[in-house]
Amino acid sequence: MKKIRPCLIFIFFLFSGLTAQVSTIEDIVIEEDSITVPYKPSGNHVYFKSKKKSGGMEKIQELDNIIKNGYEINEIVLVYTEDSPADFANREADNRNRWENLMAAHPDIFQFNTNYRSVLQKANSSNAEAMKSIQGFYVYYSKTSPPSPPPLPPSPTSSKPSDPMTKGDVKKGTEPENQTFEIKENKKNKKEKETAEVPKENKKDKMNKEKDDVVKDEKKAEDAFPEPTPEPTRPKRTITIYSSPRKAKDPKACRPPCYEEGDEGLVNYFKSALTLSKRERKKFDEYVTIVKLTLDFNGAIKKMQVTCPDKDLQGRVENALNGMGNWLPAVKGGITVKSEVRFLLKYDKSSKAILPSDFQIIPRPNPKCNKCLSDSEIFAD
Repeated sequence: MKKIRPCLIFIFFLFSGLTAQVSTIEDIVIEEDSITVPYKPSGNHVYFKSKKKSGGMEKIQELDNIIKNGYEINEIVLVYTEDSPADFANREADNRNRWENLMAAHPDIFQFNTNYRSVLQKANSSNAEAMKSIQGFYVYYSKTSPPSPPPLPPSPTSSKPSDPMTKGDVKKGTEPENQTFEIKENKKNKKEKETAEVPKENKKDKMNKEKDDVVKDEKKAEDAFPEPTPEPTRPKRTITIYSSPRKAKDPKACRPPCYEEGDEGLVNYFKSALTLSKRERKKFDEYVTIVKLTLDFNGAIKKMQVTCPDKDLQGRVENALNGMGNWLPAVKGGITVKSEVRFLLKYDKSSKAILPSDFQIIPRPNPKCNKCLSDSEIFAD
């Protein structure tokens, strides 16, 4: 038994890291959706009624069995119905009670990398009763087995790699060297031949042509954007893309979701992505754009929502967000998690640019976890 214990300990820590538990409703990102037909579940799931009044709910035995069997919970969906103005007015409070009641009864089913959705069924007089009969929680799960231990590193006394040369290969020092020399000579001759065939252009004519092209390009730019804001030079991004949640070196490591190089990198991006002409600066001076981004566990923008009083500016902001690429994902409990970032975009007169401000982040970062650490500082190479 003593020899098996290290392996069991390894598996325990592996699972505890990958299934970090949520403590409050503010720690999860709940995606909002709506449908006009009754909700149809699919896959392995447990269904039960939700409770919109505060005070908790009864425990569901099937959920306890899922946890005991070690099944992975992929998604939790709340399906609710609205068919009156009163339902709309109380939606936020009722749904919060539904989620909190479930979390109080079964806190162990809430994991950081589970998907959470609230789906609104828009009812009418003909389908309201059918929709209300199927509303409630749907907990989707998959039957997974514990991961096998990582393979052992190769032994230093392992056999030497086999000689890549086969019986029909030619030994070094004979024909291959001559063939290589001939190939190089052929390439050199071909290059000289191509160079000789290109007619030489008069240097004076070439300089005049280039000068005319530059003048035309400058004139076009001035006509399109008078007095443009110069674009700052931005360093190449070094974000690492991965297909599954990444585990940190320290199981207590944390990081808020942030753009590469933190606030400075985000400001520089919007400066370069939203350049404004003199006319646009006056037009957008008083506009405030609300941005809401849902980030996946690898920092990819999974969903965006832009609210702006001007359609032209809204379209430009959406194009800028589409070109952002991945953020540095949030890290909580030593593992990358999904997150939600909300901020405002306002015109700043001092920099003559539209800049982000007033950030709100879900899950809420720990007060001690406010630095935009790089991946190299958090994860093992």
